[in-house]
Amino acid sequence: MAPSPVREVIQAAVDGTTLAVPTDVSDPTQVAAMVEQTVARFGRLDAAFNNAGTKGAWGPVGDLSVEDFDATIGVNLRCVWLCFQALRPAAMFDTAAM
Repeated sequence: MAPSPVREVIQAAVDGTTLAVPTDVSDPTQVAAMVEQTVARFGRLDAAFNNAGTKGAWGPVGDLSVEDFDATIGVNLRCVWLCFQALRPAAMFDTAAM
């Protein structure tokens, strides 16, 4: 049978080498808990893929309301920043560029 990325992910879950932590990444407390659970499970954090994002309101930037702009920036920038802030103390990789 040919290798399959989906099959590999499923096998990793069966083998216990993955961890899913449902997290509201806009909540610093939940983000910190996500990192704590990960470190508790695996003993360290070797890498991070912070990929929170939303399309947000769509249209010319000049036509967006302040609320729509803030909501989009809140997810696309602040949530990723919160994740980096929480993982930095536990990271086993060079965080100087973060």
